Amino acid sequence: MSNSIEFPKNFQFYLQAAMELFHLGEIDKTIEHLLKALSIEMDDEIFNFCMSLLQEQNRHTEASDLLKRYKPYLFDSNRMEADDLLLLNVLIESDQLEEARKQIFQRNIEINQSDKNRHFYDMIEQNILIIEAKEESKRQQFIQDTSEESILIAQKSYYHQIDFIKKMKKLPEKNLLQISKNLLIETTIHPLFKTEILQLLIEKEMTDEITIQKSCYTKSFLVSNLHLMEESLFYLKIMEQMRLGTYSVDDKERLTTNLFLHMAYFYPFEQEAFPSTEVWIELVLEGNHSQGDEMEKIITNRSIQEVEGGLDILTDL
Repeated sequence: MSNSIEFPKNFQFYLQAAMELFHLGEIDKTIEHLLKALSIEMDDEIFNFCMSLLQEQNRHTEASDLLKRYKPYLFDSNRMEADDLLLLNVLIESDQLEEARKQIFQRNIEINQSDKNRHFYDMIEQNILIIEAKEESKRQQFIQDTSEESILIAQKSYYHQIDFIKKMKKLPEKNLLQISKNLLIETTIHPLFKTEILQLLIEKEMTDEITIQKSCYTKSFLVSNLHLMEESLFYLKIMEQMRLGTYSVDDKERLTTNLFLHMAYFYPFEQEAFPSTEVWIELVLEGNHSQGDEMEKIITNRSIQEVEGGLDILTDL
């Protein structure tokens, strides 16, 4: 026999408890008991009371859930319903703006087909204006928050910086460009993060001029003249040499891994950092038989060491 206490599944029990709690001013507990009562038995009067309390307490998501459970037909209807104003208000207040748009569109079909429903037109138009105003407010707040965060992003870890890219992707192009320009010349921003920014600008097909600072290199580029890393001449030459050369499986794996890391670190200055693909391959594989230029060896070796140091910083975070 179980020692657990059975919770009473009694509509009147929860309803009476809810009323007592309401008179004591315990609104959250009142709502809790009303929801339990409604989960046992649906009652229009109790439903309306609970909905009004949820809205007064700004618990709009819960109000939306309750409405969906109690009156699911509202969400699938393409006709004008008595509770349309309640539905739209709940959706808008819970920030379900796309769903609100969908519901308005469904009802607009009937409005457009029947003059008798024209009195709903003003209601629909007003809700559209509310949605657009909320969307614009949220958009402006997001832009402001992201811009403010970008000022401090250099002080964050590399992993936090990479996560910030997700927010940058959602910015309007004007704001994305301004933030990117600032970050690309910031000396404390990790080179790999700068590469992520550049790849994003390329994917967005932007054409503006930007200045990039990495290591000892600083140069201005038109974004439209930059290529994705896997389309760069250095990358393609290395891949071709790997295809034609007699390298072991382990050597190819080592070259491929280092190619990505080294390019990502210095991009778009990979050819300045690694002036000879042959020398780069040999130094990555720790060979000592290169006939390449001595200065190319020095530059390449120095660049490889810088990458390794930059990666070590990440492992320490």
